Amino acid sequence: MELQIKNFNIGKREKTDPIYRKLRKIGQLRTAYSQNLSSRMANDNNFKRMKYVRYADDFIIGVIGSKQDCIQIRENLSKFLSEQLNLNLNLDKTKVTHASIEIALFLGTNIRTTPQDKKPYRRVIRGAQSYLMRSNTSVQLLVPIRRLVNKLTEKNLCRDGGKPTRWSRIIPFDKVQIVNHMWQIWSGISNYYSFADNYRTLANSLYFEILLYAYISF
Repeated sequence: MELQIKNFNIGKREKTDPIYRKLRKIGQLRTAYSQNLSSRMANDNNFKRMKYVRYADDFIIGVIGSKQDCIQIRENLSKFLSEQLNLNLNLDKTKVTHASIEIALFLGTNIRTTPQDKKPYRRVIRGAQSYLMRSNTSVQLLVPIRRLVNKLTEKNLCRDGGKPTRWSRIIPFDKVQIVNHMWQIWSGISNYYSFADNYRTLANSLYFEILLYAYISF
């Protein structure tokens, strides 16, 4: 992967978007911001980047480039694993996703870049004028709450929609033991996902009890 990255990365920075440059030149930055135009080209063939993160046999690759670039990288990986390490790449699990419109799952975490309609506005002052513009794209790390609930539903520990069902296995225990056990489980979940951008949603979620059931069972 270090060699792949070295051969793939090109360019120092993305080119300025020609439409944005034209509007800036004629003093129409307000129009550019109102149309959510980025100052940089989204598809610049002269600027490419690749990042790689691995944990045990699970890995994720971030690419600034085309979809074809990603497919070629996957093919190179599959060939290397097969010919050099005698391993097979699971193509069903090795997916190519567009980070701004799709979710990538890595180590139990949903990863995406901020969707356009979710980017917060910020005020920009240029000379005597001020504008409202969307913030730049950033990477979001999210708790996959719906995925956890779906697993519970499959195991008949909750009904469709997430409402918990009775869990008779804990009936023999007294209330103090049950509360302590639940709290330990919740502490593990909250500590693991403490980095998540939607951590507050997890903590205040209607699925709080379901998440506890899920981790007790799994």
